Amino acid sequence: MILAAIPTIAARLYGETRVRGVMFPSLALAPFGQLFAGIDGRHDIPVQKVCPAPLSSGWRGCAVELIVQPAAGITPTLAAVEAAAKALDLVIFRFDLKPLERAIEEAVKRGVVVRALIAHTNRGGEKGLRQLELRMLGAGVTVNRTAGDLVRYHCKLMLVDREELHVYGFNYTARDLRSRSFGLITRDRKSVQEALRLFEADAQREECEPE
Repeated sequence: MILAAIPTIAARLYGETRVRGVMFPSLALAPFGQLFAGIDGRHDIPVQKVCPAPLSSGWRGCAVELIVQPAAGITPTLAAVEAAAKALDLVIFRFDLKPLERAIEEAVKRGVVVRALIAHTNRGGEKGLRQLELRMLGAGVTVNRTAGDLVRYHCKLMLVDREELHVYGFNYTARDLRSRSFGLITRDRKSVQEALRLFEADAQREECEPE
């Protein structure tokens, strides 16, 4: 699991967060107070740019976008897929968004190398996941299945052109887009590289040691 809990990142103001042995700088999200005040007042903030602090190594000048559901909906994810020019890597636990599936198919048609790492199981069973694998394969996506050594592979992330990392607390499902959840988007090189390295390792079912 790469970044299984967005709240963990949001809550930690300093230092680093370790998730499955991979180090990611934590974020000091000062606007969270304003954000939650807005949520409490029933005024959703769909996407907000925040700056991490302190400015630790590798994060100088780095902007982070905070996605707030349900206000943001499918828009940030769909826009990222439609903007992909070279490569698109997705980790999927649940998926039923047809507009997103069509956007992935169109990405393949325009020459984007698309890879999907799909969970071996979820509480709804394996049938839907295996059907998704077949549809993805039919569309020209390179499909890998997670190993069965974990109780579940609950990660939801996307890498766009090996330059932009999306980490979601929500699944690619209509139900989750109607629920309160968060996502982060960053172009921080270190975080993108670490996420890609772990994606590669899990796709090949290999161990991944932190760097």
